[in-house]
Amino acid sequence: MRALFDKCNVWKRWVQVYQSGKHISDYFIINNYKKIAIYGMADVGDFLCRELVNSNINVKYGIDLSRKFCSIDIPIRTPDEIDDDLDVIIVTALSSFSDIFDMLLIKINDPNKIIGLDEVLASLIVEDKNEMEKQG
Repeated sequence: MRALFDKCNVWKRWVQVYQSGKHISDYFIINNYKKIAIYGMADVGDFLCRELVNSNINVKYGIDLSRKFCSIDIPIRTPDEIDDDLDVIIVTALSSFSDIFDMLLIKINDPNKIIGLDEVLASLIVEDKNEMEKQG
């Protein structure tokens, strides 16, 4: 049930970002993240990849335990196959974020390189609210 709640929250925030005239790629541009990987290549990861593939953000690969989920043509690696030549890994499997974070941290040794998609979306929404307050 938590996974469904998390997924609904992601879609809601994603729509809020678009309604404010922004794109998810804005977050990566603002933070100077050019080379990313996406952890969790089911529907949310697939949508994220599709959006970023047409931007200046280099989605080097997807990360998933199963290679069968991704419908876009990018390399899919298992967690054991990741490398540290990334600016950031975006985790889309939010209901398992804590476990995934711990597992990825062993592989890349930098907690700042692991971010949940909810954090990306929330940052863009908060930024939009801050801009509105400055104008108001």
